Amino acid sequence: MRCSHKRNEFLSMRRRGGRKMVSFTVPKKPKCAIQHKLDKLRRIIPGGQKMDVETLFRLTIQQILMLQLKVNVLQRLSELYGV
Repeated sequence: MRCSHKRNEFLSMRRRGGRKMVSFTVPKKPKCAIQHKLDKLRRIIPGGQKMDVETLFRLTIQQILMLQLKVNVLQRLSELYGV
């Protein structure tokens, strides 16, 4: 899903106490920004292109836990063999 909304910064000028105040405001992220992040996540997780969001999040958690386990095993092996 493609979103056509681009994130723009707006410059606003207002008077406060007789002086001009210049401020930059960034609008809130549109819903399509979340969709872009979900699309990125779908590409990272194996089989993620065909999943609903709930399943995608569940498998993401499982993937993170599996990677943490692998890191711990490799750390212990390196300590054991003195590498």
